Parts: sequence; structure tokens; C-alpha cells
Amino acid sequence: MFDNLTHIGIAGDWHGNTWHAIKTLNEFHKRGIGTIIQLGDFGIWGGQAAASYIQKIERTLKKNNQSLYIVLGNHENYEKINSIPVDPQAGLQHYRENISFFPRGFRGMLGKHSFVALGGANSIDREWRTPFISWWQEESLTLGDVYNTAAGGVADIMFCHDAPTGAPVPLSNGSEWSQAGLRYADEGQMMLRQAVDAVKPQILLHGHYHVFYEGIAYLNDGLVDYETLCIGLDMDDKPNSNVILDAITLEYQVF
Repeated sequence: MFDNLTHIGIAGDWHGNTWHAIKTLNEFHKRGIGTIIQLGDFGIWGGQAAASYIQKIERTLKKNNQSLYIVLGNHENYEKINSIPVDPQAGLQHYRENISFFPRGFRGMLGKHSFVALGGANSIDREWRTPFISWWQEESLTLGDVYNTAAGGVADIMFCHDAPTGAPVPLSNGSEWSQAGLRYADEGQMMLRQAVDAVKPQILLHGHYHVFYEGIAYLNDGLVDYETLCIGLDMDDKPNSNVILDAITLEYQVF
């Protein structure tokens, strides 16, 4: 599925932004990229606007002969998502003809490199959201998600929505958030870190924080030190929200 690729597109949060999603797909197409991984907060919501968003993405993917794979975020309707069965052969949830979701802990080969996808995150603004309308408890990683991911051992690349504890994310001082929201967000990062400690990826790409950065995380799994290059992508139509990743060398180009 991915092992014959030489380059792949990686996109940050889209939030149901039709203009940005179509522009991004077309920009990847101009660069010869037919396979795109989107790093969550894609926009699996309800209503006519959301349906139109999906239809326009479908049409663009078909026109460009592209396929889209989604590492699901926190702002997604997990009631809809969980109703989609996992294809026993591909291991994916097929949402539309050219749109699929990565179940948590999905593993595959990208060129010569192994990868694992682990979506989800804890919403720092949970207290301001409405259950089953704008917030779903399934956004959070579970111990089962961590164990299933860890069972596969190390991988070269990790695609996430959240960043693990220890990643050099350039965060604000957090003064705009409640202490309960900050604690809840931290819990999600710590849960992800347990999976990252098992995977020990050379490179980890994520979205969620609506800021671009790249930096080395110097980590320890409790026994050994290891280093991971972390790349956080920006959101929607802000600069530096997309990457082209070389599946052979793991070099990357941000645009």
C-alpha cells in the first residue's frame, strides 16, 4: 500500500476548512504527490456544511488521482468514526473511496521505513464543549491503545495528532486555559509518551498545537536514552502546515 512510495505528503489540522483542504490537495498534486497523510482534526462532524466539505474533497481526490489517510484528532465525531468497520485485510477504516482512517496503533511500511499511526488527544478546552455535539470521550488514548501500539515494538516514523511529553513544542504560558484543562491535556501527552517510549521513532510528525516547529526530543524510556526528531505542523491556511517526506532518506520539505 505504502511500501512502493518514494515521497508522501503530510498535512496538519484542517478543521473542516474546505478552501484550505482543496488548496492543499492541489498543491500536493502540483508536486507529484498522490498519497497524503492528514494529522487529525480533519473535520468529521455533522450537518450540511460538513457533508459538502467531504464531497468536495472526494471530487478533488478523484480528479487528482490521490488517496487520503487520516490520523484522527480530538475534534472529531467518534460516534460516526466508531461505526465504520476495520477492513480485515488492509487494517484501515474506509470512509470514502479515496479516504481512509488509521485505527490507533496502525503499522505499515513507507518506502524502506516502518511507521506507526496513533491519533487522538485530550482537548484542553473540554469544559467549554458539549458531549456528543462538540466533544467525545473517545478522543483520549487508552491504556489499550498504548499496549497495542507498544506490542509492535520500534518503528522508524510515528504519525500522531498530539505530541508526547518531552517534545519541544513551543507552547504559550497557558494562562488562557483552566488548571483542569491543562491537567487533562497533560494526561493525554503522558499517555502518548508511553507509546512513544516503546516505538522510539527516528521522526515523529504531529499537529494539534496550531504552531510549526522542528526540534530534537531527548527522551528516556526509564532504561535507555533515545532521540526523536519532532515536527509539529501548523493548521489550516497558516504557513508551514504541510510537509513532503522522502520515504527513502527521511529528508523533508516544509511548505
